[in-house]
Amino acid sequence: IIYIDANHDLDYVSRDYNNSVIRAKKWIIIHDMIPPNVKFTDSSLCSDSYRLLYHLMTQTKNLIYPLDNDFGLTFIKCPAKTVNIGCIDRDLNFNKFENFINSQKLYSNEEIVNIINGE
Repeated sequence: IIYIDANHDLDYVSRDYNNSVIRAKKWIIIHDMIPPNVKFTDSSLCSDSYRLLYHLMTQTKNLIYPLDNDFGLTFIKCPAKTVNIGCIDRDLNFNKFENFINSQKLYSNEEIVNIINGE
């Protein structure tokens, strides 16, 4: 298991994610993937890591389980695939992401525990 919770700027979190894919055997967990509002997209808070989550959910076949709490703590089942950072939409605005994420399944703590225990 690798837990990522540091610099949430897109370039850094994407690099950390790609490095984790090589090493993690079961799960990669990333914090602060779903900012609660646009204020939290400031680089001192959740920043623009939501762009990586959007890319993972729309452009990969990775198994992704974002939580409905804790700023979108996100579980990614391994093995997972790396992402081409250059292909991530840097122009994705928070409003479009918010509309997208509100249409997706978000998991409760109980659901993620059941998923982990079921493996």
